Amino acid sequence: MLNETRVALRGNVATEPVLKVTQQGTTVCSFRLAVTARRYSSSDSKVVDAETSWYTVTCWRSLAENVVGSLAKGQGVVVHGRLRVRDFVHDGQPRTSADVTAEALGHDLTWGTTSFTPNRRSRADEVRDDTDRSEADELATAVSVGELDGEDLGGEGGGLLAGPGYDGGLDPARPLVDVGSEPF
Repeated sequence: MLNETRVALRGNVATEPVLKVTQQGTTVCSFRLAVTARRYSSSDSKVVDAETSWYTVTCWRSLAENVVGSLAKGQGVVVHGRLRVRDFVHDGQPRTSADVTAEALGHDLTWGTTSFTPNRRSRADEVRDDTDRSEADELATAVSVGELDGEDLGGEGGGLLAGPGYDGGLDPARPLVDVGSEPF
């Protein structure tokens, strides 16, 4: 789309990536990203951290599976995707969330090394279609406010299903985790 805001962000994974499966069987993963600018302080004669900006990053399909199998809390990453700022109400309080739908994501090699293992999939498995925005908003809101508890996020039989029931061939040594209720 021409009227989309595209961003490239460099920051740290602030919460463990959470994998869910929609009722249509589409995998989706979300996590919080902390982006802290660094500035030179002439009064201190050194580089200091500025304010931290927080983003909810959502990944779909094979990118979601790869993120859960590759990233952990605290790791430096570079995210490229579409930015959307949305308003919502949580516990009667109006809130704003900056959400990024990732199109590409990888480790920030400034801070370490990584290795790459390609997926064994056909290109036909990567067919992209428009996904129901309400499901994406539901997951992003749950991640933003730290309310994922492994329960169905959509109420009576609707919405996103909990990740532990998903068997997508991910590394069994790395459990699927929810972010809990830790503040960001």
